[in-house]
Amino acid sequence: MTKKDASPAVYLSGLIRFHLQSVTTHKERLGPPPVIKAAAARGRFRVLSGMSLSEQIAQLRKKEWVDLHGLISCANIHLSTAGPCMSISFDRGSFNHVYKLVFTDDTHIAASVSNHDGEDFNPEAKRSEIETMRFVRESGLYPDIPVPREYAFDTTFDNPAGALYILMDVLQG
Repeated sequence: MTKKDASPAVYLSGLIRFHLQSVTTHKERLGPPPVIKAAAARGRFRVLSGMSLSEQIAQLRKKEWVDLHGLISCANIHLSTAGPCMSISFDRGSFNHVYKLVFTDDTHIAASVSNHDGEDFNPEAKRSEIETMRFVRESGLYPDIPVPREYAFDTTFDNPAGALYILMDVLQG
């Protein structure tokens, strides 16, 4: 069924079903789902210690349209209890760059930023991914799958980060 053939609710339902099948298959074969691997890909973020935040940002790999200072601003807006960001580290998954933000109050947040620009991005797919994460975490049907709690997301490129992002818990993997 294509998007043209179905109402938005039916199409979104199909996307969620697809993601759940992927999560179940992935769990049976490989362990945690891809979004979790992206949050802690290979178990290590590239940490740049002994540098100022601006120096760390300058050293990190990022897509040309992503503003990491803006991403930190988005995190500060949505996580009003966190102190200033004191470090940022990086890891990369197949579909996202993941930045680990560490704040002065010891809050650790994973900021998942899509590798796709505005021309190649499908916002419905990202919203389906977010809803699937919520369903897997909250339904109780998959208690063995660790799923991060998302704090905020933006599926547009019209924000201070200049990219779509999801702010979520950091899971060790």
